[in-house]
Amino acid sequence: MVFCAKVYIKEGEKIRKKLLEKNLLNKDYKIKKEGDYLLMPLNIENEEDVKNLSEDLGIDIVEKDIKPKEIKRKAE
Repeated sequence: MVFCAKVYIKEGEKIRKKLLEKNLLNKDYKIKKEGDYLLMPLNIENEEDVKNLSEDLGIDIVEKDIKPKEIKRKAE
């Protein structure tokens, strides 16, 4: 399970940039679309960080089971 920022699609790029600036976007996982929302995996692991980030950016944070990115290997 991974903590994810749950944001409306129309706000996705703005929030993604903010998370990248703060080094909070976990690039080991894919951003997932769920209905009208994007789930952006985060580099946080404890409840206190979740609460602080949620209040700081005004976003919902949920815990989801999302797939890690696949590592693509070059053909030899």
